Amino acid sequence: MRLFRTDGKLVRNLSGHSDSIIRVDFSRDGTRLLSASVDRTARVWDVASGRCVQTLRGHSNSIFGAMFSPDGAMVATASEDGSVRVWTSDGSFVRALPHGAAVTAVGWSSCGRFVASGGGDGGARENEKAG
Repeated sequence: MRLFRTDGKLVRNLSGHSDSIIRVDFSRDGTRLLSASVDRTARVWDVASGRCVQTLRGHSNSIFGAMFSPDGAMVATASEDGSVRVWTSDGSFVRALPHGAAVTAVGWSSCGRFVASGGGDGGARENEKAG
């Protein structure tokens, strides 16, 4: 993964995933970067150092979506395994939210109380976050 400034200058390369990266998301304060990969992991990166500070493991298939909560305290990941997983941003697993079909998108409400998921079944689900 490459991190660029908006003027096109390469800031750094971030290495760690073993397969394609599908989604990236910055924390609201810009200090962390979240990546989701076909390798079945999501990673939290420190932007200043380029170091991977957390690897989120638990999905049994590719991760298509990942997003920080508005306050940056939580992360939601969406997977082809049919689930959304909620984590603390320090890597602790909180809970799995069933979607039923492959989940290709995930998002947080602006208040951080709800997680929405969309998937290959054409459906959308909304769950109140846990934790």
